[in-house]
Amino acid sequence: MQIEIRTPADAGFALLLAHREGRTKLNRRSAQFAGQLLANDDPLTEPQARWLAQLMDRAGLPDFTNGGIDD
Repeated sequence: MQIEIRTPADAGFALLLAHREGRTKLNRRSAQFAGQLLANDDPLTEPQARWLAQLMDRAGLPDFTNGGIDD
């Protein structure tokens, strides 16, 4: 399944899907963060954006730079 990643919610969904399909392994805290992205429309803080970028990279998903970062 190809997912267009344009929002933090898209990124969270892609991470959870990759975990479910066995393409990446999320620990409990990372999975909770990914799920939170689906339910919360608030912009990401810098630390959240960095963490999301790390998770996306580890999962082999496209880079999600500046998407939803609160400047």
